[in-house]
Amino acid sequence: YIFVEKDGNALAHLRQVLIERGHGPLIDDRIHLIHGEFVDNSGRIMESVRGRGRANRAIFMLDQFGYTDAPLPTIREILSKLENAEVILTFATDSLIDYLSTDEASQAILKKTGLSISPTDIATAKQERDWRRAIQYSLHRQIPAQTGAKYYTPFFIRSQDAHRDFWLIHLS
Repeated sequence: YIFVEKDGNALAHLRQVLIERGHGPLIDDRIHLIHGEFVDNSGRIMESVRGRGRANRAIFMLDQFGYTDAPLPTIREILSKLENAEVILTFATDSLIDYLSTDEASQAILKKTGLSISPTDIATAKQERDWRRAIQYSLHRQIPAQTGAKYYTPFFIRSQDAHRDFWLIHLS
């Protein structure tokens, strides 16, 4: 198991929980804790998977806070370099849609995630009555295309507390 966490306090908490639950002896042997960004460590993780044998089996659970920390080009690299890899990704769809606009900052965020919705398409969609659905449809089409996933299963989840949607996406 490899856990990558950019928040040092969260990683320390994870370490403590693992120790309390009896998994301490496995840390640095079968459980690896990495302090940092996933994208910065993805190459090293893929090398580790390839080093285990020819099957290249791995499940990447990318539970990002929002929608920018697991860019689609990184997922494309994982799926293209590891023949039997699967990716389970959380994607804060409503947050992205809420802040989506025609300005340069929005375009930069989209570019960082590996998505592309032109300012013209955003402006046109926002004139429609059901504009959020139009944007969701665009995202729904782009994710498998941008990741190169042969198989794509999105699960649409609504938080009862926050009344916001996010997607749990399985790619392989």
